[in-house]
Amino acid sequence: MGIPGTSFNKQRAIARQIKALKPTDLVTLSIGGNDAGFFDILNACIYRFYGIRSGNCIEQLSKSLKLIDSDEFAQTYDKVLAELLAKGAGPHFRILALGYSPFFDDALTDECNNMSFGYWKMWRPKLTVRLRRQLNDVSLHLNKRIVEIINERGDDRIVWVDWAPQFKNHLFCQPGKSTPTDGDNTWFFDVDFRSTNLTRDDALDPGFDPDMDLDKCAQQSLDSGDWGYRAACGIAMVQHKQDLEYPHDGNDSGDDDDKNGLSINRYPNQPGLARVFHPKPQGYKAVAEVIQSYCPHASSEPRLEDEND
Repeated sequence: MGIPGTSFNKQRAIARQIKALKPTDLVTLSIGGNDAGFFDILNACIYRFYGIRSGNCIEQLSKSLKLIDSDEFAQTYDKVLAELLAKGAGPHFRILALGYSPFFDDALTDECNNMSFGYWKMWRPKLTVRLRRQLNDVSLHLNKRIVEIINERGDDRIVWVDWAPQFKNHLFCQPGKSTPTDGDNTWFFDVDFRSTNLTRDDALDPGFDPDMDLDKCAQQSLDSGDWGYRAACGIAMVQHKQDLEYPHDGNDSGDDDDKNGLSINRYPNQPGLARVFHPKPQGYKAVAEVIQSYCPHASSEPRLEDEND
């Protein structure tokens, strides 16, 4: 049984999943990233879907680190562990607590310094060495905090699973590459998804909705926690309030980014905004293989998905 990535603020959803658990000897748990503000970091520091309203990157990074270190984070994570342990069946019951991977190659070379994933041409944060290191540090700090919480409980039935090493050489901004992504060799999604990596759910996802209710979408998307909805709402708000017309032809700017294949014409109406910086299928397969190494009778199929709430 897998408890997918979710938010502590979605206590009812977590409680329903735990309540639905039948006696089992294995549970995989992946929570915490949304509560650390991963979407807010990506919005403020990487994509800036909300334009000038996307927030300050440095402030958001600091806020996320404080959230991770907060007593509330530890208490809520520990509460989930306690509730899962109460559902365990027999002495062989195990909780496999999954961590997170850094997103950028740890060599932190200069090739990406002038590149960007930014949505709007006028707001395109560069993927500098400093920014890449800061974003990696958030993932590493979150892992460290989760390990501390597990160790403080001191229960051998909870096993920390670090799958990040499997992603080495498959992260953004690989040394010697001219673009931040390297096709199928990059195991995290950006927005320019390849059709071979789209799922049926992606194909059915309506993506950006130009008729979105701007008076309600900001709060509704925040309440839902859905990354795709939050991104689409920000895009719609900027287009409406700034009267910006989306430039469908990115080849007219002459920017170095465009010459490097980073034209923003990859974005209009793209399905799966919710999957940005989430593992691709080959990434989930690698995660599943790590899980299987801890529990050989577990399925080799990638059953985990760090879903948005």
